Amino acid sequence: MDIRPLTPADVDQYLAIWQRALTDAPTAFGASANDPGMFDRDPALQRIAQSLPYNPIFGVFVDGQQVALSSLFYAGHREKIRHRLQIHQVFVNAHMRGRGIARAMLNEVIAFARTIPDAEEIYLAVTVGNESARRLYASAGFETAYFDRRYLKIDGVYYDLEWMWLSLV
Repeated sequence: MDIRPLTPADVDQYLAIWQRALTDAPTAFGASANDPGMFDRDPALQRIAQSLPYNPIFGVFVDGQQVALSSLFYAGHREKIRHRLQIHQVFVNAHMRGRGIARAMLNEVIAFARTIPDAEEIYLAVTVGNESARRLYASAGFETAYFDRRYLKIDGVYYDLEWMWLSLV
């Protein structure tokens, strides 16, 4: 298992797993597979190319195939909020779950976050009812910060988010 920030050479595998994530787990993400341009190659290539040093998209690769992803967002250019990071896009292919991949990826993202100047805390959101994800985050030290009611609306059904945070200091 290789966990690392993506490079432009990974763009096609990234787009494939991101499409799978939005299709297989629509309630887990604010983005939708139906959003315009969601899987356009050039913007994805640009985002990956500009992601380092502080906003990496991580991939987990097994036998050269990307099987998981997560991203870290740091607003270093914004003085008032640069102490706060966010984790986005946490997903592991269904056939690879239960092998410790999500935990290893989360640990790698947190370790990377600790290297960022001024970083003091990380936030992430989990859809209420996604107990396996919530347990993973809680086991890594994340605590509930607040609930965001009716955050997602999918086919007329509302979903709440639980925002969780982890202190880095």
